[in-house]
Amino acid sequence: MQKRETLIYEGLGFPIRLIGVPMKQIFGEWVIDIDFIVLQKVALNMLALKRTPLTGAELRFIIDFLEMPTREFAKIFGVSHTAVLKWLKESSKMNSSTEVYLRLYLLNYLNVTDKEFKRAYLKVTPESIAILSTENSPLEIDAAILGAA
Repeated sequence: MQKRETLIYEGLGFPIRLIGVPMKQIFGEWVIDIDFIVLQKVALNMLALKRTPLTGAELRFIIDFLEMPTREFAKIFGVSHTAVLKWLKESSKMNSSTEVYLRLYLLNYLNVTDKEFKRAYLKVTPESIAILSTENSPLEIDAAILGAA
């Protein structure tokens, strides 16, 4: 087994910088050796806590992970199906209060501890999301927490 110092992984639809990625050779080709289910859950948690607004690609990942039709997603968050489609295409920006609710919904879905939930509640506010730049850098995940596949 080999480790790669860093790798930009885009298999979830948006870039994630994986650090210390274990690699293994299969049929002569080097592939990532991580638990992809754990990667998805870690990414979901990080998206709920990130300091910048969610992108359309990140929102698509969330909706797909939740295995939820966009109409159902829209209903849960009290918006129109058309609004969700615009957010996905990034032709419209999600209201910051709706985005905070979505992030708390994700943390609840992930069953984080009450302490983690409260910390997120205090950190991720409509004001903080509204004033932050939309410039996004990749999420950064230490592959050591992902475990081998």
